[in-house]
Amino acid sequence: MDTLPQSQENNSNEELESLKKQLEILRKEQLLLQSQLNKIADSKIVDEGTTKDSRSLKEKFGYSLSPTALILICIMVLGAILRFKGLEIQSLWADEINTMRESSPSTSFPQLFQFLRTADPHPPLIFVLEHFMFLLFGYNEFVARFLPALIGVVSIFTMYLLGKEIRNERTGLIIAALTAVNYFNIHFSQEARAYILVWLFTSLSYLFFIRLCKHLRRKDMVLFTVFTVLLLYSHYYSFFVLASEIVLTIIIGLQEKENKKIFFRTFATATLVMFLAYLPLIPFIQGAGKVNMSWIPKVGPGFFVDYVSYYFGNSKILPVLILGLCVYYLFIVFHNTDRFRKIKSNPNVLSFVFAITTITLCWGIPFLRSVLVAPMLQARYSIIVLPPILIVMACSIDMLREKYTRNGVLAVFLILSVYHLFFIRLFYQYKFKSQFREVTAFIAADKKNYPLINEGTAWHQQYYLDKFNYTGPVLSGKKEDIIDSILQKTSKKYDLDTFWLVRIFYDKPLDSTKQKELDTAYTIIKDSSFFEARAQLYSKKKKDTP
Repeated sequence: MDTLPQSQENNSNEELESLKKQLEILRKEQLLLQSQLNKIADSKIVDEGTTKDSRSLKEKFGYSLSPTALILICIMVLGAILRFKGLEIQSLWADEINTMRESSPSTSFPQLFQFLRTADPHPPLIFVLEHFMFLLFGYNEFVARFLPALIGVVSIFTMYLLGKEIRNERTGLIIAALTAVNYFNIHFSQEARAYILVWLFTSLSYLFFIRLCKHLRRKDMVLFTVFTVLLLYSHYYSFFVLASEIVLTIIIGLQEKENKKIFFRTFATATLVMFLAYLPLIPFIQGAGKVNMSWIPKVGPGFFVDYVSYYFGNSKILPVLILGLCVYYLFIVFHNTDRFRKIKSNPNVLSFVFAITTITLCWGIPFLRSVLVAPMLQARYSIIVLPPILIVMACSIDMLREKYTRNGVLAVFLILSVYHLFFIRLFYQYKFKSQFREVTAFIAADKKNYPLINEGTAWHQQYYLDKFNYTGPVLSGKKEDIIDSILQKTSKKYDLDTFWLVRIFYDKPLDSTKQKELDTAYTIIKDSSFFEARAQLYSKKKKDTP
């Protein structure tokens, strides 16, 4: 049998390899085209029924916004109303007063950093931002809470971008709406602490992490690095976010074929830059490890049930809807398990792998440490878990095939959330933060500037004492010892005819034995109770004359 010359055989092999490469290129182009067609289809779904409105805007005002932009603006306006409404109804509580005093315009940066290393173990970003806010706009409660409220509104937009990147534009709008009415987001948008800043940078870190996984672009690597560093400078729980991203990098990177080395080298470079940028905070971490955190309660393995309920305002109905959405979501995701081989190209699989990894690690690591070492799991610290939870909910709603069913489920959830906020939680009426302001105003209204005994929160109350121009001496320390000194008149300082006894936050009542001794020598002439606060004005009893 005749055989081909060696040169012809080589040419045939080269042509075959060339054809294989061309077929591979065509296959990738087909997948890209299909992805673009899906995006166009999603865009048409969102645009359905709104084109006429967009045209009418252009005819009336000379410009037009896309239907998606109009919907997103409406969502953000609703979110802004819910976050800026009643910004000063609640008194600042102990942690917020920490922010006020540590970020005061009169506090130098060395003093601030010393506070954060020794007394208030947190990274410095929110305190530095608040410090400049006070310098620019004034030193008061409204300015302190304005920044978190503004950040809360911006977080609605970043959640839209995250949902859009993971699945599609409609998912982005759904998750933006869920964020706008979310109790936890609203609550911490009205608190002068770092938690809502953590939410913002968590969502941005996740957003550019996913973009970097998909495209391996330099700008995405830079933005991923920047926002993750800002997250690390906002709260120590951010390490759990970074840990989940490292695990996701390994999971997704192992599926890479052509760019595996580039993929891992890109993320290794970003992680190295983050480490170097974080080096200045090492002393803060060392200081935080020495601070007594015994106030954090122990949690059981079922903590997540209580946490999810708290995330949505302790509603009795919303968790049932959330459970239903999660079950439906898992059913759809696992309906075709073969697609798990292609995480990046399948939105359902991407959202599942992303959510299960981030939720498991961001809850699991602090839980294990709480069990094995010392309690550290706290509901408000776990705010980093909420973005992936909302991703699951938004994807589940978006997976509903019928338009009216999808819109109906979303509308029910939004209406119930707002109803619960206003009429069940009474969020804008009920006082649920320690009333430092009210109890101090009650004391200052007396105008006598009597000495004041405050064992546990004298440093915190001083903010409001200064605000109300109260100049009376403040006696801090164990109140039983102070009362004993007053009864014994151990010095001129304690020879008092009249004084205030104040309890705020979790300060315990006076020991019963000492209370009896006090009641024998003094009588209460003023007494008023507030939420987690009480002030009593004691006056020495007059001796009976014969």
